[in-house]
Amino acid sequence: PATPGTPATPATPAPAASTGAGSGQGGLARTGVELAPLVAGGTLMLLLGGLLLARRRRAEFGES
Repeated sequence: PATPGTPATPATPAPAASTGAGSGQGGLARTGVELAPLVAGGTLMLLLGGLLLARRRRAEFGES
């Protein structure tokens, strides 16, 4: 009973991670890795945009 149980556990995640169709840990890992840089870039762009808007508004109020 030990022989069929041991190869079953490592065999199931192997195809799911390689194909990614299992939508299990492999799919989540891939999506996380792909979304990580996008989310980081989005946050940086939002922060930079906010700083630029704040500077523009401050400059307008200062001139007037």
